Amino acid sequence: MAVVVVAGLLGRSLPGLVGDIVGGLLYAVLLYLLLALLAPRSRTATLVMAAAALGVTVELVQLTGLPARVGDLWAPAHLVLGSTFVPRDLAVAVAGATLAALTDRLTRRGSASSPPRVTAAGAPGEDVEDAQN
Repeated sequence: MAVVVVAGLLGRSLPGLVGDIVGGLLYAVLLYLLLALLAPRSRTATLVMAAAALGVTVELVQLTGLPARVGDLWAPAHLVLGSTFVPRDLAVAVAGATLAALTDRLTRRGSASSPPRVTAAGAPGEDVEDAQN
C-alpha cells in the first residue's frame, strides 16, 4: 500500500494531464486496497464497485467547494479530497478501481497464500465470477 501512495504522489508530480491521470488512477487503486484490507473476504466485484463509488463521490463533492476550503485550512487534505472538480476524473476513478480489481484477480490466481474469497453460498472458495466461468 505504501508503494501505491508513493507512486501516486510521484505520479502527481508528472507534468499536466499525465500526472493528473496517473495520480487519479493510483488514488482509486489505493481506495480498492483500503477496502480489501477492511473487508478481506469481500468479492472482487464488491470491492471494485465500492472503490469506484468512493472515488466518484470524492470527485462529486468537489463541486461543493468544501474540499478546497478544508484544504486551505489543512494542506494535506488536498491530497485526499482534491480541490477542483474535473469531469474526466470520474472516469479515471472507475478505471483505477477496475485496474486494481484486475490486478487483484490476476495475482490471486497464482498465489496459494492469499485468503480465500467467499462464494455465493458463503463458503470459502473461488470468487463467484470464477465459479461462473
